[in-house]
Amino acid sequence: MASGNNPPGATIRCPGCQQKLLVGPELLGKAFRCSKCGKTLQVKAPPREEAPPNPPTDRPAPPAPVQPLELPPVLPPVDKPVGKLGEAGASPTSMAPVRRSHSGTSPRHWVMLGLLSVLSAAMVAGAIYSWRVVLDREREVQLAREAAAQTAQAPPTENGIQGGGDKTAAPGARVNGPGPAVSFPRRALLIAINEYLYANPVQLGFANSWKGLDKLGRALQVGLRFPTNQVAHLSDAVPGGPIPLKRNVEKTLEGFCGSCRKQDQALIWFTGHAAMVGDKAFLAPLDGDLTQEATLIPLAWVFDQLKTSPARQKVLVLDVFRFNPVIGHERPGSEPLPEGFEKLALAPPEGVEVVLACSKDQNSYETEDEPMGVLPFALAEVLNAMTTRDMTPDDPLPVSALVEKINQGVTKDVRTPIRSLAERLETTKRDGKPVEMKVATAGKPGQGGAKYDPSEAAAVSPVLARTQEESKAGRELNAQVLKELALPPIKRGRAIGDLHVETLPVLGVEEAAKYRDNPKEETPLQKAMKQAQVDLWAISGLKPPADLEKQVSEVRRQKKVNLETMVDYYGKPAEETRFKASVESNQKDVAKVFAIVEGDYEALKELGEDVEREPKRLQAHYLFLKARLEAQIAYLYEYQSALGSIRKEFPALEKGHSGWRLASSSKLRGDRAGKQADKDQKADLKKLIDKYPGSPWAVLARRDMLTALGLEWQSAAKRE
Repeated sequence: MASGNNPPGATIRCPGCQQKLLVGPELLGKAFRCSKCGKTLQVKAPPREEAPPNPPTDRPAPPAPVQPLELPPVLPPVDKPVGKLGEAGASPTSMAPVRRSHSGTSPRHWVMLGLLSVLSAAMVAGAIYSWRVVLDREREVQLAREAAAQTAQAPPTENGIQGGGDKTAAPGARVNGPGPAVSFPRRALLIAINEYLYANPVQLGFANSWKGLDKLGRALQVGLRFPTNQVAHLSDAVPGGPIPLKRNVEKTLEGFCGSCRKQDQALIWFTGHAAMVGDKAFLAPLDGDLTQEATLIPLAWVFDQLKTSPARQKVLVLDVFRFNPVIGHERPGSEPLPEGFEKLALAPPEGVEVVLACSKDQNSYETEDEPMGVLPFALAEVLNAMTTRDMTPDDPLPVSALVEKINQGVTKDVRTPIRSLAERLETTKRDGKPVEMKVATAGKPGQGGAKYDPSEAAAVSPVLARTQEESKAGRELNAQVLKELALPPIKRGRAIGDLHVETLPVLGVEEAAKYRDNPKEETPLQKAMKQAQVDLWAISGLKPPADLEKQVSEVRRQKKVNLETMVDYYGKPAEETRFKASVESNQKDVAKVFAIVEGDYEALKELGEDVEREPKRLQAHYLFLKARLEAQIAYLYEYQSALGSIRKEFPALEKGHSGWRLASSSKLRGDRAGKQADKDQKADLKKLIDKYPGSPWAVLARRDMLTALGLEWQSAAKRE
């Protein structure tokens, strides 16, 4: 600091690292280096001014430092003497007890108790409100700083700073605490595919909580300083967002990689299925068929996009081969990771880093505790525990260090220990055997690359592609088909996401016109089809579409369908005899449900002899609905067999689990009648695909054909 007759020093901010520097008077007008980043700086000396006639002898006091934000106490201290309720200084918690009268509690006592409850609730609510206000205030300040840094086109020029490029700090310059928030040059594209058309579903997460990768996206902002406007999420679980079809995923990936700046650090995350077709590795979009190469995204193509991207660091996370043993195999996919895929995935091009969720013969697991996936959940916990105070925009993304913490867990320097993958999967089994999961990494960041430059124009936010077919008539037909064939899932315990209009193939104008005609008068066959649709919603226990709600409610009232009969979870009973009696009662209730479905099926078969007289669209509706009734019958047989098996013998119960859940299985374990119904529905679905190729009905039929109806008990933790 300046002293004596020397001119005062200057406080500046380095344009390179944004740190405050206190420059002594001996350096004014001379070149020196920032002790933090090494940038060469020069502060112009102030112009010489004549001293005033009577110079002040004392310097003005420096401004008071900004005090850190403090949380208010939960309960304010009571300074005044305690008095009676209603007087100044009275405290409800310290009142003397009220004497009861001979006839019972006095009215005054009840009044005081009521006031005590109200005051206590008010104080607690006030404390909670104060806490939330503080948190909201801190968050708003942080967002404002980030927004200001993102919109800045050039660094401020304080006190005539001139930039340079050396890396040694000169004496007299020192760091004076952290500067304001800067916009780190980091971008992330998170792709999560959940309700596959032709592959096993990938779970979203608990109900009423962050779903998909939302939790991870927020953790990236907290732990790795990703700007809020540089984290994009492409998923069919995002309401109103683009659908991750093949064409949308490819276009989004291409645009994201190409729009990176040379100073950017780019992260692409893919959660979903992958496959080997021949000797090539592929990622599966929403409409991907794991056996058809043309419907998949080549991993080599993704590598090419990253390789040619200007970004200085490029990271690809492959959270693939996902499996949840409690959900099971509902459709194809979720097989263990093959050796060929591991070999190709862990051989990225130069300058590209890869994180692979599991190793050969393993899966990336979903569990009851972590349904959004073990890998993203573990990474989110690690990121939220990180300290970012010393992080600079030039620091690379610590890929290897993060993977090590995920695999091994964290016990030091964290408030709550972060479990290792082995601990997270301690109670998880596949085919009765303990499972393993180890995250692998490969590749290194590119050599060199542009350094952080705040003067460069801010990066554009990632753009999610939303391509659309041209035929308006075809899109309208898809919407009509989904509405007219709105059906609940076959399995009551499996709440599936709605199919989107964009997921169905769009027919051309002429082809769509063939399905447009619809008779004005309702035929007996149409009435039977409508009744079957209403009954399926009635037995499901789920909320039906608005136009069917009244009819469904009436069926439930008249037929007294027990909506809780088809449960998919049983807790371990305290008394075995009573439990088995309860299961037997449920079997009788399921028999009533079976009678409703079988009656609708017989009516449809009888009236189906005249189906060729119906319009083409209703002919397709008929085949699909008939197949769905056959599938429902097969599933009911399978469900009855599952109830019978748990009555005879309890399945194995893993440590920490409280019961059993019905998981999907590709193998039917019911009797012959159920297996025959399954064969009948597959024959009708194949007929539908052959008769209406490339149509919306063909997609729906193929999806149902790939849906497994088998059931098996799995040890599980109860999830509310």
